[in-house]
Amino acid sequence: MYDFIRGTVAAIRENTITLENNGIGYRLYITALDKDQIKLQEERFFYISFVMREDGIWLYGFLEEETLDVFEMLTTVSTIGPKNAMTILSTCPVEDLSMAVHTEDTEFLVTIPGIGKKTAGRLILELADKLDAYVSVKTKPVPEKRENDNAAIALEALQNLGFVRRDVEEILHAMNLGQMTIEEIIKESLRQLS
Repeated sequence: MYDFIRGTVAAIRENTITLENNGIGYRLYITALDKDQIKLQEERFFYISFVMREDGIWLYGFLEEETLDVFEMLTTVSTIGPKNAMTILSTCPVEDLSMAVHTEDTEFLVTIPGIGKKTAGRLILELADKLDAYVSVKTKPVPEKRENDNAAIALEALQNLGFVRRDVEEILHAMNLGQMTIEEIIKESLRQLS
């Protein structure tokens, strides 16, 4: 078994790369989203899924460990094999896929190559609980700015003070905003941000 490989990108093809490590070239199947982030002759680190079947041995490489985790979850769904899982992850980032499964958004899921209505239903049924961990704050709905929306006003004020939107959103999502005033929200956010 392999967990990861670090090496120099020796070749880039349509859906594979060759990663050279100590004089050995490893052919890794990668997603299109990862392919867009690599260049020839640069050193890269890939998390690996080793798949052995009767008809061959394949190494699937991922720049992010969470993408590897989701790939392995996808391949547990009876209608999805490794190649289909790679097609899915090549067109849909982990956060978007996780959110669609979490919200049972079959309309979105069927727009992803490799997912039909039945497969979308299976994904929701079999992976909803497992993929919840990958629904991040940045994919959760953000408070919209309305005149009476204290969270949105506080968010804008904290951004104007130079804080990163994503950091502020994380704190706001974790807060019980109930009856808090704008001042209370800002004070508590500043306390947590420092």
